[in-house]
Amino acid sequence: MPKPFVLGVVGMPGSGKSFLCSELEQLGAAYISADALGHEILEEVEIQKQLQGVFGDDVVKKGVVDRALLANRAFPAGRADELNAICHPAIHKRIITKIAELSSNALIVLEAAILFEAGFDEVCSTSLFVKTPFEIRLERVKKTRNWSERELKSRDSCQNELLKGSKADLVINGALAIESFRAGIHKLHETIPAWMLMRNDATCSYDDFYQYIKTCKLPDGINVRHL
Repeated sequence: MPKPFVLGVVGMPGSGKSFLCSELEQLGAAYISADALGHEILEEVEIQKQLQGVFGDDVVKKGVVDRALLANRAFPAGRADELNAICHPAIHKRIITKIAELSSNALIVLEAAILFEAGFDEVCSTSLFVKTPFEIRLERVKKTRNWSERELKSRDSCQNELLKGSKADLVINGALAIESFRAGIHKLHETIPAWMLMRNDATCSYDDFYQYIKTCKLPDGINVRHL
C-alpha cells in the first residue's frame, strides 16, 4: 500500500490555517491537530510529573493540568523552552502513531503551529505556510477569539514567522477574500494526487520532488518558496 501524503500546515494565529485544513478535510483528507494532541498528552501521568518537577506541584490539581497557570509560569518568564522540552517529544510520538492509524487515507493534513520549531516537519511529505499580514490576523482574532492586539503580539512572540516562511515548501496568501481562498484550496487539492505519485517513487529524492513542485501550475495565491 502506498504511503499517505502528509501535508504539514503552518501559520501564525488568525492566519486562516484552520480554515484551510477544514476545507481539505471536507474534501476527504484525514486531519491531525498537533494542538489537540498537545492537550491529550497533558493527561499522561508521566508528563504531569515532569511538569510539576519543573513548574511546581500546583500546576496539576486533582489529576488535571492547570493550563492557564502553566502558561503563566512558562511564557512570561521566558521558560517556554523548558515546557517544550517536556511536551514536544510526547506530541511527536503521538503524531507518528496517528499517521500510522490513518495510513489507509491517501492524504493526511497535519496542522501544527510549531511544525518546524518542534521538528514535526520530519514526518511530512511537504509543507504549506499560510501567510497573512498582522493587521488582517488581528481583525480576525478580535472577532473570533476576543483577543486584544497585546494578546496577539504575545502569542506571536512564542512563534517564529520568519522560520515558517523560510522553511515551508509552499506559501499561500491567507489574506485572500474567502471565496478566492476556498477556490485556491480546492485547486491545491486537485494538484496533490500527482505529488503523491512523486513522493511514493522510491527513486525520487526530496530535492527532485521540490524541483518538480516548481514546475507545477499552482493556483493563484500559492507560491513555491524561493521560486
